[in-house]
Amino acid sequence: SSFSRRGFLTAAASIGAAVAVQATEEGGDAARASTANIDVVRLVQGMSLEDKVAQLFVLAVSGRTADTADPAAVTANRAAYGVATPAEVVARHRPGGIIYFAGEKDNLVDPRQIARLSGDLQRASQGAGRIPLLVSTDQEQGGYVVRAPCTLLPGQMGLASSPSSSADVRAVATITRDELLAMGINQAFAPVVDVASNPANPIIHVRSFGDDPDRVASLAQSQIGTFQKRQGIVAAAKHFPGHGATDTDSHTGLPV
Repeated sequence: SSFSRRGFLTAAASIGAAVAVQATEEGGDAARASTANIDVVRLVQGMSLEDKVAQLFVLAVSGRTADTADPAAVTANRAAYGVATPAEVVARHRPGGIIYFAGEKDNLVDPRQIARLSGDLQRASQGAGRIPLLVSTDQEQGGYVVRAPCTLLPGQMGLASSPSSSADVRAVATITRDELLAMGINQAFAPVVDVASNPANPIIHVRSFGDDPDRVASLAQSQIGTFQKRQGIVAAAKHFPGHGATDTDSHTGLPV
């Protein structure tokens, strides 16, 4: 067609840059720079056992803003954590990270809102000299597990079918990384490294790079390396060895 694969990725990169600029202007810089100039050794030495244990937890908070007054969000936060707002959750419980969700949690509306939320939560975390937060979401691309309002790009199996799959994986990962960073999100729960060896699998299928373990490993390495390049985002290789071979969705049953 007149709109080639390379043309598509170039156009997507341009859209991604626009999203990044928009979000960064609203506070993405504050969240993105949250780990700069930190003496890690001294910070850890000054942590209590309670603080260290808290770093093992990633919490899901409710609301679009760190100081939300939305009644539903306040009720949900009080029920789960005993305080009203996301900022208070971070200040009281000192978690290692926050994970964003759309839908009921209502964290992910638009890039500017997300950047502002991320920056305010980082400031809440560091208000008492705490460790900066890992701010995460599920962002796999392909339209199946995509939480944040980023540029919609091909998913893993689609990229794996490309003649220049490694380059395309890196291109998509670069756009995704830069857009997430602009919104203050510094960890993505991706890529899927399950091997899609069972065509009847109801949950992995096209989210995987395919049924060849070596190819899955190679393309996953390309994506992870791009995500984590320089001051990038933390990748998460998921889900579990053998999950792509099951015929059960692990959200609803126990795959064996």
